Amino acid sequence: MIVRSFVFFLMFMVVVACKEAKKETVTEQVKRDLPNMAIRLMDGSVVQLGELNEKSILIFFLPECDHCEREAADIRNNLDKFAGYKLYFISGAEQEKIWKFAADYELINKSNVIFGYTAPENIMSSYGSIETPSLYIYNEQGRLMHTFNGETDARFIVNHL
Repeated sequence: MIVRSFVFFLMFMVVVACKEAKKETVTEQVKRDLPNMAIRLMDGSVVQLGELNEKSILIFFLPECDHCEREAADIRNNLDKFAGYKLYFISGAEQEKIWKFAADYELINKSNVIFGYTAPENIMSSYGSIETPSLYIYNEQGRLMHTFNGETDARFIVNHL
């Protein structure tokens, strides 16, 4: 009877461990994938981030954030090093402020730089409460490769591309 109980207990623990491992894998997969988030671009069109199939960098920012301003200027000064990636600057701020930020940091009309708006609740539901700026690098399969929270030197970011 004791042996049978012990065997049952071991089988139960194996099943629980397998379920927990599967749950952890699913959670990690969700964290790695591009968020299913729509952003409205300057021209009024909408992009679904979850459908991107290119190397992408999502940069969440606030137009009046000193750290965001310095990081944007640093990225602009090193833009050639981001070749092969689309940089999506995304904010939940008023659209006029987003466009002004893009103009102030001379990032308009750059072939690999895109500015977009999304509701703050979309950012919260996809990433939770994050610092600004926060930067997420994704490969062409939409898998998260690196995350940077807070102001980060562009040369350091480029080393992780």
